[in-house]
Amino acid sequence: MKFNLLLFIFCFTGSAIAQERKLPETFNLSGHPRILLLKEEEASIQTSITDSPVWEKMHRAIIEESENMIDLPPLERIQIGRRLLSVSRECIRRVFYLSYAYRMTGDESYFQKAEEEMLAISGFNDWNPTHFLDVAEMTMGMAIG
Repeated sequence: MKFNLLLFIFCFTGSAIAQERKLPETFNLSGHPRILLLKEEEASIQTSITDSPVWEKMHRAIIEESENMIDLPPLERIQIGRRLLSVSRECIRRVFYLSYAYRMTGDESYFQKAEEEMLAISGFNDWNPTHFLDVAEMTMGMAIG
């Protein structure tokens, strides 16, 4: 009992102190986007694609798959058993590929399809909160977008 009380006090005090901490005035965050591929990193990736057949093959595969996604219907909330995980994972895949394709080519059709997918997902009545992975992976897909 004493241990639990001490643990609670320690955690409560620690979280209270953490809330008072502020970033230093000199701390600068890079501009958006900040997830996975920072702004203006496309040039270094393009150099890698040009210099390496492996990078070129991977780039080409992602672009081809993104092209195939453009004609697919938007994701729907189809729960299999108690899980929505297949939809969550497809959300990550589609948005990740389409975002990459847009950033690397500047082709608006990839942007529009990614936006269409995210709007469809946003329209779901929920992301199946009874299963935390469904929500977590859907959130990750949306964050990437």
